[in-house]
Amino acid sequence: MSARRAVATGAAVLGLVAAGVTGGWLLHSPDERIAVTVPPTVVTADVRSATLTTRYDGDGTFSAGGVLAVHVAPPSGMTAVVTASPRSAGDVAEWCSPVVEVSGRPVLVLHGEIPLHRDLTVGDEGADVRRLQSALRDCGKRVAVDGVFGQATAAALTQVYRRAGYAPVTAASSALQPTDATAAEPTAPDAGGAVSTVDHVLRASEEADPDGTDAAEPGAVDDRPQPLTPPAPAAGPTPAPSPSPSPAPAPAPAPTVVAPRGELLFVPSAPRVGSVAAPGLPPADVPVATLTLAGDRFRFVLSAAQRAAVSEGTPVVVSRDGWSETTTLPSLPDLPTVDETGAPTYPVELVLTTEVPSASYGQAGRFDITVGSPDPYELVVPVSAVYDTPDGTVVLRASGAEGGTPPAPERVEVRVVASAEGHVALEVVSGSLRAGDQVVVGER
Repeated sequence: MSARRAVATGAAVLGLVAAGVTGGWLLHSPDERIAVTVPPTVVTADVRSATLTTRYDGDGTFSAGGVLAVHVAPPSGMTAVVTASPRSAGDVAEWCSPVVEVSGRPVLVLHGEIPLHRDLTVGDEGADVRRLQSALRDCGKRVAVDGVFGQATAAALTQVYRRAGYAPVTAASSALQPTDATAAEPTAPDAGGAVSTVDHVLRASEEADPDGTDAAEPGAVDDRPQPLTPPAPAAGPTPAPSPSPSPAPAPAPAPTVVAPRGELLFVPSAPRVGSVAAPGLPPADVPVATLTLAGDRFRFVLSAAQRAAVSEGTPVVVSRDGWSETTTLPSLPDLPTVDETGAPTYPVELVLTTEVPSASYGQAGRFDITVGSPDPYELVVPVSAVYDTPDGTVVLRASGAEGGTPPAPERVEVRVVASAEGHVALEVVSGSLRAGDQVVVGER
């Protein structure tokens, strides 16, 4: 074979090989060509010990636990006049103490969920008597809570009135009526009847027994010295009998103590005085006093992202103008409400235990929630390293702390215990993972 023919044959062979390679290349898709020519490389991140905290804050509004308006309506022919204001706005209304005096009579604050619906007196029985007795115990009085209005209950009520500086209401006294039977709005009876009745009974008792001695009981043996019996008169005409002296009037019975529904204001929690009418005749339909109940509220809303990051029991700080309280989140709603912009929000209402300044009612305050722990978590990775699978939550361990890359990433089952700022804290369920390891966060 000549040299020219050999060269031509070699060129033809090379052409066929090149054509085969080129055809094979063209038969692959672009993704297959990349897979063949650019082997995948995993991107890793360190497992480290770190703190995870995220802060959420915003505005909310303060409100009172409840506001109770106190109205009184006097009997026909009388006028309800504020005659004294024992308390000022902002004062704590202590149990069994008067918050206002109307027509010379007190309105006493008692602890109870349900107001009286009738006047109570000795001999009455029922659940309302039991509630009165329980309230008297909260006043420090030792009385049985048995639902029977006896002399011990009457004595305890009398002591409450005396300590407040007033005579108790008695059956002979006239009492004011509440303006609204469905509301705990106290009324007050007239003072003159109760005081004059008590004084009259005391004077009558003193006149009947001026030296304080007791008369002999009927049927008792009288062992006192007896005067000599005078001799019988001589026989003769029988003299006309002299008129016998009329018996002394019996002493008046002691007045019966009454628990008037108009003077006893039952409230469910310790109140503070919101306002008190000035002495004099209050304008029509204006309460003589208002009370704010304990259990002030702070209301705010969480965004969907904030709701996902917190739960019941998460600490929250509420503050305004130097006042603050640290409490915890209550049970949170599962379903959102939609605000005026159409965004989902989750309303929250906190019941506060620290007294809120009364000037804060209706005003804005701040809430501050810190999610996470100030102590470092042992295993923290980027959130992109965590995969949710049908078998559980896993990370792919690419190498150990001592170095060396395994032939294939090792699967480690984990549990997420906290998250913040794009990172999560983990607990290992199965497998091995420790600070300094490398985990897969992606490919390139």
